[in-house]
Amino acid sequence: VTGVNFGEPAAATLGGTAGTIVGTTTSSTLKLLVPEGTGVNKGVTVDISTQIGTSAQAFSYTAPTVSAITPAHGGTSGGFTVTVRGSNFGNAQAVADGLVNVTIGPAACSGVTSATPHSAIECIAPEGAGTAYKVQVTVDAQVSPSLTQAFSYDNPLLTAVSPRFGATIGGTTLTLRGDNFGAAANTRSINH
Repeated sequence: VTGVNFGEPAAATLGGTAGTIVGTTTSSTLKLLVPEGTGVNKGVTVDISTQIGTSAQAFSYTAPTVSAITPAHGGTSGGFTVTVRGSNFGNAQAVADGLVNVTIGPAACSGVTSATPHSAIECIAPEGAGTAYKVQVTVDAQVSPSLTQAFSYDNPLLTAVSPRFGATIGGTTLTLRGDNFGAAANTRSINH
């Protein structure tokens, strides 16, 4: 941080969070160890013996990036835990404050928790159908670039057809049982 009229004792905040001053403070320079945080345009404030100075320039934390999601596939009903790995996800408090969100394709995950602060989060996958969805993480209004073709819902699995016989004229209603048929709003077709 550069300016004028710095002295001792000095204190500084970044976006309202206290930072640690490192090294020697001169009348025009002090070094601030940036505290954990998220977001953009965080104000910098210096306090020299209760005299406050605020910077006209702001500081922004780096936007999140996504490198992997595991598992990379799952059932269409959703409801299972996925782990998203990357960087700049924020700490557990940012997650608890609702500043961290995950989307798989067009749908948001629920129950986001911090698995490893700043680098891994867990959430509950939404229901859906389809393949090659992108995954994105939003942290304090900063959106990650998409991890493309990262997640697919499992293919339908047909386990039973009832009845097994019908008239040649057609018109018999079949009941199909199985897994991964998707939500009611998804398009379905039967090929024979």
